[in-house]
Amino acid sequence: MEATFDRALRFVFGVEGGAVHNPLDRGGSTNYGITQSAYAVYLARKGLPQQPVKFISRDEARDIYLHDYWRAGKCDRMPAPVAIVHFDACVNHGADRAARLLQSVAGVSADGAIGPATMAAIRRGEPEILAHNYITRRRRFYREIVDKIPSQAAFYKGWLNRMDALTKEIESA
Repeated sequence: MEATFDRALRFVFGVEGGAVHNPLDRGGSTNYGITQSAYAVYLARKGLPQQPVKFISRDEARDIYLHDYWRAGKCDRMPAPVAIVHFDACVNHGADRAARLLQSVAGVSADGAIGPATMAAIRRGEPEILAHNYITRRRRFYREIVDKIPSQAAFYKGWLNRMDALTKEIESA
């Protein structure tokens, strides 16, 4: 599973980039895709002094992604294509929303908690098909965001480009 995490992390680092502060981004300031609030929680948990996310190291970002997104999203228990798509969704939408999107595609109750029923549904299906359906559902979710919050249209093309890149990523294995 370490190799799958490293692959998923390379993908996320590639699409998230470096330090960004776009006033339209509801996540606020980010670096490596980590928000200031997520970084503050990490620093407090480690007993480290608070600092702006623009100073986060790549190793700190990796640690946050491993513990707060990969493991928290239970990606380590999923087949590779689903794990990669779900990890990216956890990063981009938050673990709860990502779980609900995955559950809706897997055909189980979308309660936001990935438990035995969700894991069984994932194992029952074809991982590649489930991963592609998950990407399709995420595309629809981005459209729903833009319809609900028009200011987010500034990110729509980038979100779709991300889904195109994610599709290529899971097909390249």
